[in-house]
Amino acid sequence: MVLALCDRDDEFRWMTNEGKVVDYSTKQAWRDLRSYGLTVSWHYVVWFPQANPKHAFIMWLAIQNRLATQDRMQVWYPNKVFKCALCDGVNDSVEHLLFQCVYAAKVWNKLKKMLLCRGIPNKFQDVVECLMVYPSSKQVWSVVNRLMVAAASYFLWQERNWRLFKQRKRSAEELYTTVMDYMKVKVSNHQMLLGNWQICGNWNGKMGSCIKGEKDGPNLACWSHPLVCACSDSTYVRDHVLCAMMPKLDGAKID
Repeated sequence: MVLALCDRDDEFRWMTNEGKVVDYSTKQAWRDLRSYGLTVSWHYVVWFPQANPKHAFIMWLAIQNRLATQDRMQVWYPNKVFKCALCDGVNDSVEHLLFQCVYAAKVWNKLKKMLLCRGIPNKFQDVVECLMVYPSSKQVWSVVNRLMVAAASYFLWQERNWRLFKQRKRSAEELYTTVMDYMKVKVSNHQMLLGNWQICGNWNGKMGSCIKGEKDGPNLACWSHPLVCACSDSTYVRDHVLCAMMPKLDGAKID
């Protein structure tokens, strides 16, 4: 058999799973070669555009109970005595670390005051189910709640590992401050905030430390929430960590 030659350049073509021949792309090849599982109901709690990949990965493992916690390692080492590195009590597990451990509870009880799920028990599964109640949206507080839970989970897991493998230790108050400082930077650096929001210049990292704005400045709208808030009365700001200066915040969305 003799192949007929032509003057055209060679082209890469791809036959899809549907039998169509299309221009080759890694995107199409990945779609055809990958295996698809069922969509889980909690996917938007973990994966969303504003999520920190490291935090999201820990959340993904925790929800599936796949973190290398001591209750799982006990199966491999049945004669070894394990104790939680945070409270020196029982061996740790996902439910213990998030957020039933005495140490973790001190951090979480302060953080959850700033969440929509503030009234729920200190159980990780209950927290995830609470986040699932709220629709997957770009509403600021939907995003902030998911960021806060993921950050708390990540830094508690980090603290546990630091104590076990690096002999480094932070107090519950220090870890709480670490989470809040992260949230402050995350929220203030977001694209939506760059043009329209401004961190209160008097913020010093403590609750209640946002002081009044300029009387002749822009009108401020209050969300009545401890993380991102500014008041309709520009002479008074309540116990909030961040102040936002823009005409209206109600229904604000994150792109």
